[in-house]
Amino acid sequence: MEKLANCRKFGGYPHENAALFIAEFESYATLHNISPLDDNRIIAALHLHLTGPALTWFNSLSSENKASWEAIVHLFNDKYVDLDWQNPTVMLDSEIFENMSLSSGQSIDDFYCQLVEKANTLKKPDHEILVKFIKGLPEQLAFFVRAGNHRDSPSALAAAKMGEAYGYRKAELQVAAASKQAKPSDKRDSEFASLQSQIDTLTKAVQNLTASKTDESTKPNRRTDRFAYSRQQATNPPQATNSRQQATYLPQATNNLCFNCSSPNHIKRYCNWNGQGVSSSDITCQLCDQNGHSAVNCKRLSGN
Repeated sequence: MEKLANCRKFGGYPHENAALFIAEFESYATLHNISPLDDNRIIAALHLHLTGPALTWFNSLSSENKASWEAIVHLFNDKYVDLDWQNPTVMLDSEIFENMSLSSGQSIDDFYCQLVEKANTLKKPDHEILVKFIKGLPEQLAFFVRAGNHRDSPSALAAAKMGEAYGYRKAELQVAAASKQAKPSDKRDSEFASLQSQIDTLTKAVQNLTASKTDESTKPNRRTDRFAYSRQQATNPPQATNSRQQATYLPQATNNLCFNCSSPNHIKRYCNWNGQGVSSSDITCQLCDQNGHSAVNCKRLSGN
């Protein structure tokens, strides 16, 4: 035997056509020899073809409403068929209902009344109102209400007001107040001031570094001057009338020290110390009159 066609399932969402579904389901029941007069079979078949919010709605019905197929069809039409889900107004109300939450400064009673008003327009059952009400509360307050395990929305409303009295909503109000105080413009101003301060600091550091380099470049280099004087003396040696004057020639730069004996008043080129004995600036040679060595250690004594 050829398998008969199945009927699509209905979830009760706004984009679904409830009238088309109920018509297809009745055809499905006819193909499977399920008589509308057999309430138990046709209601059981409908139960198997519901899902999502529609299944939740069906499970919330009382036993009396589930007693006859005629009562089920009447309730189904009131819930889904008579309400035009394709109407833009209905779709907008459904979207608003799904996203409603307690605003900062809004009273809990006002939030509950708005929620119930939208739910009545959309023909929502009380258990959906209960779920949306708790979901729309601040985190701590919602936890307080959820802990009471309430079975209807009015009792949840009373619990929420009690939680507000106990201070479970203060944290949400404080966060809202803090967010109002921290304006974006103030934040931008503080960031700009911080950047300006950093720029000023870097500018001063660069100026100080430039000034220090300028001072170092203009400061005389004594070591360079000393070597320059030595090269000048080597290029243009002084004229001496006799060997004693040549040996005892003393450069004019009296502050320079000899690199050979570390004594003043002469340079290494004209130093007569032979490198032996003790060299001291307090000693004066009796042969060449140079400081730094004695006659015993003078080159003139050895004839060099």
